[in-house]
Amino acid sequence: ALNELEELTGLKSVKKSIYDLIDLVADNYQRELQGHQIMEVVQNRLMLGNPGTGKTTVAKIYARVLKALGLVSKGSVELKTAADFIGQHVGETQTKTRSILELCQGKVLVIDEAYCLNDNGYGKQAIDTLVGKVMGTPGEDIAVLLCGYDREMRDMLREQNSGLARRFNPENALIFEDYSNTALG
Repeated sequence: ALNELEELTGLKSVKKSIYDLIDLVADNYQRELQGHQIMEVVQNRLMLGNPGTGKTTVAKIYARVLKALGLVSKGSVELKTAADFIGQHVGETQTKTRSILELCQGKVLVIDEAYCLNDNGYGKQAIDTLVGKVMGTPGEDIAVLLCGYDREMRDMLREQNSGLARRFNPENALIFEDYSNTALG
């Protein structure tokens, strides 16, 4: 997986974030052996950037890295869009969201265009259910990646359930820059 990551053009900060995660898990192993408190490992992430910048490709690599580190049991990816969570009548959104989360146990759930859930109706219900079911605690056998445009995703974090920003801290976001001469380095 890391060889595939290295073969990708650009994505310097994304690659660094994944290597930092690997280093943290290795450090935690040593800390645990020495009887020290381990550091928090963040599996749930925001993936911010425009279409065509490699988010889905990196998500598949990220899932394999999490599997190799023992952070998820299956390591496969489930790709969903915001529309997959939205129901047509009261209560259906929560049911659909819970079903998707159950299906994704042991996996990495990628929600593309997640900012489409930023409303005061069914999207909010999906977010509230997601926040209630995905805590980001050690041993949780799921990782969720919320993908979308930077500004729209940050707006959603600010405007929706306050637990969303705690579970998907913008400081841990994977930033996918548009391809240019500076982004390729």
